[in-house]
Amino acid sequence: MVIDLDDTLLSAYRRPDLAWRSVCLMMQAELGGLAPDIAAQALTRAGQAFWRDPRCHELGRADPRHARRLIATAAFETLLREGHPAPACETVSSLADAFSRRRD
Repeated sequence: MVIDLDDTLLSAYRRPDLAWRSVCLMMQAELGGLAPDIAAQALTRAGQAFWRDPRCHELGRADPRHARRLIATAAFETLLREGHPAPACETVSSLADAFSRRRD
């Protein structure tokens, strides 16, 4: 029996930037006019900010799927404020869920 605690032997959660990019490329059509790389960068930054906050980190560990939806929402709200096009709310949730499936 092998037990892996927190990515010691198998890295399942490192490099979220690559996972976000992969998901954004996969869902490029749903992003509309937003470039997948711009979306992936925003998602990565929003994730970093989320997981740095101790309160968010605690909530996120309890419900990672919900945390990823919050991260995606924050990322696209930021992009919208910066003047980028934003995908539909359903797409934001679908992106977060696709990321969760990829990570799982």
